[in-house]
Amino acid sequence: MLSNIAFIGSGKITEAWIERLISSGTLSPEKIIACDPSDTRLQQLQTKYPGLNTSTDNADGARFGSILVIATPPPDVIPVLTKLRPMLRDDATVISLAAGVPLAKLVIAAQGVTILRVMPNTPSMVGEGMNLVCFASKIETAIRKKVEDLLSVFGQSLEIAEQDMEAYGALCSVSPTFLFPMMQSLIASAVEAGLPESLARMATAQVFVGAGRLVAMTQRSVPELNNMIGLHTLAEPQAMRLVADAYKEALAKLNGLAARMAAAA
Repeated sequence: MLSNIAFIGSGKITEAWIERLISSGTLSPEKIIACDPSDTRLQQLQTKYPGLNTSTDNADGARFGSILVIATPPPDVIPVLTKLRPMLRDDATVISLAAGVPLAKLVIAAQGVTILRVMPNTPSMVGEGMNLVCFASKIETAIRKKVEDLLSVFGQSLEIAEQDMEAYGALCSVSPTFLFPMMQSLIASAVEAGLPESLARMATAQVFVGAGRLVAMTQRSVPELNNMIGLHTLAEPQAMRLVADAYKEALAKLNGLAARMAAAA
């Protein structure tokens, strides 16, 4: 059973997690608090999720949740955690969603409180996420179970070594930005061919879901599965190059951010 959760920073990923926690029946809005310096943003969340606790003071979040999720921009994570640490219970669990901020610095700022990194992805909103997790050190079984229970609400999770975070992050967290344009292009092309937009959207979405499950649930390689279709297009090599280039670009950006965060004072 998950207890109160506090979110420090209330951007898109925070909202995705809040929406899933509530829509899945895992937590009621009263068990969640969202903290953000923007009153306008908090009012938007309260309107969308009646009963949700909100505050412009991060200290309210620190005192509220046994799980504290820090979802601020990466440069703000350490200063925010350092300021909030005296207000946290010793048995609190802190989760950083920030890309690039190393565990070594998080551990120092956490001062003995359990801390871990999670790199989420947007399909978590519908319980189909692949969220990456790495722990600072060996943790108690009960705490690990609490984290696993939380992440299971959003889909699957994969525990990884921190040195692999950027490579996996480009694969799992950034890759939807490669896929959505493909989906939109297919939908638009189908509509141009005379199909209703709503049905083209539904069909395209199911094609991507089904293809993913086919890869996950069979022992056949991706090229072998592709050969089963029997109809290949000239666009395949170009599409493969575009996706490969997009992955490399995303990885380079994540590596650059990680290097800057590691070097920051």
